[in-house]
Amino acid sequence: MVSKADHIRAARQKRVSLRQGGDVSTMRWLCKTCGVISTVESMLSAPNPFIEDDMIYGCPKCRAIERFVGACDVQECPRESTIGSPTPYGYMRTCAEHAP
Repeated sequence: MVSKADHIRAARQKRVSLRQGGDVSTMRWLCKTCGVISTVESMLSAPNPFIEDDMIYGCPKCRAIERFVGACDVQECPRESTIGSPTPYGYMRTCAEHAP
């Protein structure tokens, strides 16, 4: 069973990746609950009631909280990004099918 402390650590790591994963405003995020792809600007956000000076993010479609993974940078691709690599156009996060 996952302890509350482990759950909080995992949630913090996800939020750090939301903030530090490149140009966060243009990154695509896939909701693992409903499959919608969003940007940070289109996500629901609120102050985290459990961790001071932190935010929580929710899906704009299903309202699931903190259920995001990186989405493939190729427009119209609905898959999770699994590979990241530098390209002539900048760093890209893609699924295996669209790997540069």
